[in-house]
Parts: sequence; C-alpha cells; structure tokens
Amino acid sequence: MEKKYIQAIDAGWEMPKCAYPYNGEILYRNGKTDKTKDELLASPDWKLPELMVMNDGTPVTADKWAQRREEILYTVREYGFGHTPAAPEKLDAEIVYSSVSKTYAGTVKSYAGKAIVERINLSFDAPYGRFSFPIQFIRPIYEEKPPVIIHLAFNPSLRELAPTADVETRYAPIEEIIDNGFAYVHMCYNDIIRDNFAKTYPEALGENGMGKVFYKPEGRAKNEWGKIGMWAWAGSRIVDYLMTRDDIDKDCISVAGHSRLGKTALWCGAQDERIFAALVNCSGWGGAGLTVGLDESKLKTLVAEGYMQWWCDGLADYQDHFRDIPYDAHFMVAAIAPRYVNLLAADGDMSRYQLADFMSAAAASPAFEVQGLKGFESDPQIPCPTVVYNEGHIGYALRPGSHHFSRWDWNRHMEFVLKHRGNK
Repeated sequence: MEKKYIQAIDAGWEMPKCAYPYNGEILYRNGKTDKTKDELLASPDWKLPELMVMNDGTPVTADKWAQRREEILYTVREYGFGHTPAAPEKLDAEIVYSSVSKTYAGTVKSYAGKAIVERINLSFDAPYGRFSFPIQFIRPIYEEKPPVIIHLAFNPSLRELAPTADVETRYAPIEEIIDNGFAYVHMCYNDIIRDNFAKTYPEALGENGMGKVFYKPEGRAKNEWGKIGMWAWAGSRIVDYLMTRDDIDKDCISVAGHSRLGKTALWCGAQDERIFAALVNCSGWGGAGLTVGLDESKLKTLVAEGYMQWWCDGLADYQDHFRDIPYDAHFMVAAIAPRYVNLLAADGDMSRYQLADFMSAAAASPAFEVQGLKGFESDPQIPCPTVVYNEGHIGYALRPGSHHFSRWDWNRHMEFVLKHRGNK
C-alpha cells in the first residue's frame, strides 16, 4: 500500500562545532584527544576485560560465539544488573481501549487519522502474586506490517492517563515516528516499579510495583536483579505480546530508551535475541559507555546516593576499585551480536560520555567481526559533532547539545533501523 504520510528522516538541525562561548572564552565540551580509537584501546589507561577470550582461556571463534555470549551475560548478571528470572509461563493481554471507535466524519481521529491507538494491559503470574501493567500501542494505518519501536519511557504514567487519551511526551515525537512507518509502543518505567530512591528496602524494592511479586520480604540477594533489570524484563514481556500480533513486522522489533532507560534498552537488547536493534540514547555510566574512560569516583557516588537500586547490590563491592569489575560496557554491546545496536551521544552530556560510547563501540566490534559481520565502521579519530556512523551492526552518532532524547536522535535511530531492516 502506498504510504500516504512521510517526512524527510534526516530533517533536523546541524551544529558542526563542538565549542560554545562562555564569559568571553571558548569552551570545548567533548573529550578531545589527538589519539585514534585503536591507540586508546592499546593504551594501559584503557585496559579492558577480555572480550574475545573464553573463560577457559581459548580464543573466541565464530562457532564459539554463542557460548561466549552466555559467559558474558552471566558475568554482567552476577556483578552488574543481577540475574533475570525466566519469562512467565503465560502472558495475558487485554485491549481495554481501541481508537477504531473514535472517529470524525467516518475517519479515525488519532494522530490526524494516521494511526490506530490501543491501550493494552499485560498480566502474568509471578512467585508472590499476579502483576499487570499497561502499554499504549500506536500503529500507522498506512503500513501493512510496520516495524516496531518499544519506547521505555519516563512519562507519562499510563496508570494515571485515561485509556482514551493519546500519549504526549517530550521524549518522543510520536507523530513523526508513525509518519516514518513505525509502530510505537509506550511503556512508562514507573508503571513497572517506581524509581523512588527510597531509603528502606520495602519502600524502594520489596513493596514497590513489580517488586511486590518478585522480592522476598526479608531483602534481596547480592546478585538479585534491580530496577533496570525489571524494566528490561518488562520490555521483553512486550515483545512476548507483539509476537502474538499479525499486523506488525515481528522480525523488526527494536527497543529504545534514554539515560537510565538507555541502560535498560541496552540490557533488554543484550538479553532478548528477538529484538532487532537496541536504540541506546545518552545512556551514561553503567550503560553503553566504557567505565574505564570515566571518573573513578563515579561508582562510589552512585552507591552513596542510593543508585544501587538500579543494579544488584554486589556491584557496590567495587566502589573503591571499580576498575576490577570483571566486565565493562563493551560486553553488553557485544552480547547483541549478530543483531544491531545504535549508540547516540551528545557532546554537552556529562564528562566524557560521548568518548566512552565511541570507544565501547570500537571495543565491541570484534564480536561482530568474528562472525563475518560489519562491526563498528567509523573514522579512526575521536569524533566531534555532528557525525553519524551507521554502516555496521554497531551504529554511533554524536550531536551537539545536552542530555535529552531529541527529535534529531529519534531520526538517527529510525534511519539506522530502516537502513538495516532489509538485511535481517
């Protein structure tokens, strides 16, 4: 069917300079260096846990990648995000509202008549009870089987939004997404477990959202999952549901998130092999960027401020020697091989994140290359805005500006998916 609505996917602003004036002087926001990515990776200052060596010391080959991937995931679970429970035996889905009935002069009203909107409740049994959470599913009506982007979103909470209301969020240009032929799924992370930073275990985890049906009253084990693991697991339950639909492209389901939810999208994509691409936006410390390139005091600060709720408690053991953590971000990026991952950074984001993401892409590339795939294809120099590298299975883009999930970011992510969709 001919697409009736389309916009230029590369529309957006260009600011090629990575500097800005402040009090009469020029400040540079990116971690500038005259070294190439290969020179940095060979430096003792960027020494990383070995990616392409099996736990028994043998080199990773193409036929051993599946086994090495399981070793990688176990390491990240044991020392990072905690161990993920199995999927529920049964997932129930109830469509509580469809905009098919919301018409004007015989035409569906949602998003200017371009989409069908459904509010769906997903429910399942867990170890200590039953849990349900809502999603909003928006499908363009001029695409027979559109690719899907699951947005792990900050707001709005669907529990607090009328089922008949269209989602509005500053973190996603939803109409532009459907104009480019994508179906869009909105999941608010607080509808899974609230990001409340409470001081006590019951308030923070044990009696909070999905925590009620998974955590024991007396506390969690040191390697038991935290909130990022729960948000990522919920993303996979959405994939479970999407696999029951015949009106989407089940082979092209991507997951997107920004900041802490960028970490979540990366972890969801690393674990769930049904996900076509992880679209990771400004994911920061513990996300796509190598920790070795960041501030040595960062983990200690996160522990002091209560952020271990996102990870497993065992990660806190490394706060005084975080370089001894037995994995780094390139493990998670590599675990997505042979699928796709796109990393987007901003030069005005927190210190050196954009460099850490770029280096992570370079360090993870061998996991794809050993399978005969294009890994991370880029210029060797450390980038300045605006660059877009999207030829390989690992994409990277850097823009000027601040910590945000902007329209430009979404367009780069959609561009990446559409570029590689035909290669699935």
